[in-house]
Amino acid sequence: MDSNSDDSISDENESTISLYELNNSSSEDGDSLVEELDQNSISEWKWKVDNSHVSTSFNYFDGHALDNSNTISPTDSLYKFISQEVIELITDQTNIYGKQRCVQQGDDCTKWREVDEIEILTFLGILFIMGFHKLPRIRDHWSNDRNLFTPAVANIMTRDEFYRLVSNIHLADSSKMPSKESRDYNKLNKVNDFLNLLRRNFQQNYELGSYISIDESIIKFKGRSSIKQYGPLKPTKRGYKVWVLSESTTRYVYNFEIYTGKNTRRHLSLGEHVVMTLIHEIDLKNCQLFFEFNSLPLLYNLKKMNVPAMGTICSDRKYFPLELKKEEKLERGGYRYMTSNGISVIK
Repeated sequence: MDSNSDDSISDENESTISLYELNNSSSEDGDSLVEELDQNSISEWKWKVDNSHVSTSFNYFDGHALDNSNTISPTDSLYKFISQEVIELITDQTNIYGKQRCVQQGDDCTKWREVDEIEILTFLGILFIMGFHKLPRIRDHWSNDRNLFTPAVANIMTRDEFYRLVSNIHLADSSKMPSKESRDYNKLNKVNDFLNLLRRNFQQNYELGSYISIDESIIKFKGRSSIKQYGPLKPTKRGYKVWVLSESTTRYVYNFEIYTGKNTRRHLSLGEHVVMTLIHEIDLKNCQLFFEFNSLPLLYNLKKMNVPAMGTICSDRKYFPLELKKEEKLERGGYRYMTSNGISVIK
């Protein structure tokens, strides 16, 4: 877990205990549970050794792209995610900001030369090239030194035009952003429209398979940002933390949420909030959900939603069975388990 993060979903005392539930007999609408789990819906947890509630029937199926044509090109695949709506958003908002900036500098807004969608696509293509063909400085791609000069970049856009776009690229109208004192303020307000389009495109172009994972990921970033996280024990120590719902077998990202810091208005623990937010409005009744951050109320509510789930849990969690907290040495391959309210705890 990141050391400078305000929230924590893991614990150093986490044991190798997994919880699972495969009883799909009950059904309730779970949409309302995103904001608040029903923590007190169970009067008590009576633990016993009983596996009569467990259903062993589970139909596995692979996920697949909704357009799995063999003739689709890599460019066509990219356009399914960086869609026409995404390009239009970037183009429109960049032109709006460019004009606003001219006015702020005391110039006539007509001095702004509008960019078009082709220029934005070209700009994005250059960013992709720079991502895998790294040079000491960005301007080196236009260098007169043939050892640095990059034809794929310099021949399609001038250096001045590239830096003009870098200075003005925008994803939202800055003049319409809520103030920091507003209840509607969010650190991602300027990119939310863009992120929502990406989420929609991720989900519209793929059908999930049986095994679904929820976990955290770090997007490497060393610049200045109020939402940048630091994890000294992580392979990528600094960057943006992203909670990801993905297919376990293909690692396809189906949904995601960027962590922006502690939310004092949130009633749930961080782990519960992450799970309930990422599965909101996604049909997972034929899937098996896996995650590391867990609680018994969370599993119980997932059970009510007909979402089979499994995950590790710390033995100091609320409602955890006392019998399984005892220090004992199990034989190799041995295990103990207890059940309550359709939930099984295995040690």
